[in-house]
Amino acid sequence: MRVPDRCTVDKLSGIRVGETVTGVQAAVVFPVSVAKVDLLAGLGLRAEEKLMDDQVIGATVTAENETGMTTVPGVWVAGNLRGHRAQVIDAAAQGGQTGAMINIDLVHEDVRNAVAVYPFTPELERQATERVLDARRHGLTP
Repeated sequence: MRVPDRCTVDKLSGIRVGETVTGVQAAVVFPVSVAKVDLLAGLGLRAEEKLMDDQVIGATVTAENETGMTTVPGVWVAGNLRGHRAQVIDAAAQGGQTGAMINIDLVHEDVRNAVAVYPFTPELERQATERVLDARRHGLTP
């Protein structure tokens, strides 16, 4: 952008929108934060607009507040995808929390898969208990 020769940088004199310049002494800027969810759209997620006094102030993906889990199983969000006001430190903290939740979910999935492969029936539980008790009786385990 070319700055005019007679521009004073310490004071606002006008605002240009397109080709129109309007003289002003002050300006209020209302930022709008819209999450970039194009990548997630293929998974069935979309940004929902957040309103304040009928004005759009941002857009985010709906997720559980503490975990970042979305309505799509296996998909989590953090940062400005989860909350349009998230700053860098907030996004980093949410990323850590969400990463922990993803790890917990993966551990639960591993347990479900292990149980599915080796069903633990009452009879198997009884046999395992007898083996442990026999081993203890013979001093094989502490």
